[in-house]
Amino acid sequence: LPPLALLIVQGDIDGEITLGDVVLAARAGYVRSKVDFRQRGRDGQTRWDIDAFTPAYRTAPTVLGTVDMMGRDFLGVTDTTESAWFSGGNLRWNDRLRVFAGVRRDDYSNIDDYTENVSRNTPTTRSTVKNSALSWRSGLSFDLTPSLILFFGASRSEIPQSGIIRSTGTVIPALEATSFEGGIRAVDLGNWLNGSFSMFEITQDNQGVNDPDNRAGESFVINVGKVRVRGAEFDITVRPGAGLSILAGGAYLDSRILTLDATGGPGAQFNNRFYNTPEFQGFVRLDWDAAALGAEGLRFNLGLIRQGSRYGNNANNFVLPAFTRVDTGAAYRWQNLEMRVFVENIFDEVYYLGSQNRPQNIAPGAPRRVTGAISMRW
Repeated sequence: LPPLALLIVQGDIDGEITLGDVVLAARAGYVRSKVDFRQRGRDGQTRWDIDAFTPAYRTAPTVLGTVDMMGRDFLGVTDTTESAWFSGGNLRWNDRLRVFAGVRRDDYSNIDDYTENVSRNTPTTRSTVKNSALSWRSGLSFDLTPSLILFFGASRSEIPQSGIIRSTGTVIPALEATSFEGGIRAVDLGNWLNGSFSMFEITQDNQGVNDPDNRAGESFVINVGKVRVRGAEFDITVRPGAGLSILAGGAYLDSRILTLDATGGPGAQFNNRFYNTPEFQGFVRLDWDAAALGAEGLRFNLGLIRQGSRYGNNANNFVLPAFTRVDTGAAYRWQNLEMRVFVENIFDEVYYLGSQNRPQNIAPGAPRRVTGAISMRW
């Protein structure tokens, strides 16, 4: 086998039928990918003593030991196959009502063959992971007026997962997600206002996260089981004139863990909030094009991001604090030349982006950062 072999095959067919005020468009297709990966290695046989600042080229490596001494001359061969068929369509009636629906079936197979020592002809061990998933989605929208649109959507998806559960030694089941959303959208209302408001609920089962008991080199996962997020969100864009645009948005999220693990029944984390999920978050952004006042090619923007406090793990025993970050930028275009500068986190706010379900793995946000660019088009 070559070190890496990749094959992708895809095909689809589209069609459209018109019957008076009704237009039906549909698509069906199939996609398949196959990856073969081969890796040969001999751990710890040699070492190159290289100083990155004053390198000595053509230096011979230090021999640490032969294969017989080190005891490992491994070979790993991985065969991964993914395939899916899908179909869907949408129906338009009288240019006001639109309905769509689709379905997708995914099949996943991963076969790993591992030989500990090729030189000693040690037995090859094989591990196999197979998963299938069926997903669907549907929705509709209706124009109350040319500027006001009602919409509703529902979907159910399954996504194969590859993590191993420590206690059982088995692959975590496919992630199952069900969602519902409905709301209203305004498009060019009065030629100066766009926006939307919606309410939603998302439920996931077999939610996998990193096992907090992992030691160095381990990558086990745990099955949290069922989690639910419900809430509301909005966004609005206002163009009052003079080259100014104001964009704002926000969301309220009520997240809950409904089971501790996939075996069912409330556990110690029942009704806890899901980690890295704040209750409130929002943003405001102002964009100004100075061309409206005669300064052709000059633009400014100012943005504010607010994220509420959220738990750092599903046990809810430590909190990542809320933060507000302010960014700004400017750009100037002259003929074919454009200059841009962007300042992220103007006030050098100390904040944390999130954690990995444990206090030992917390990602800090970037300190004040200034970037610039000059580009030319011809």
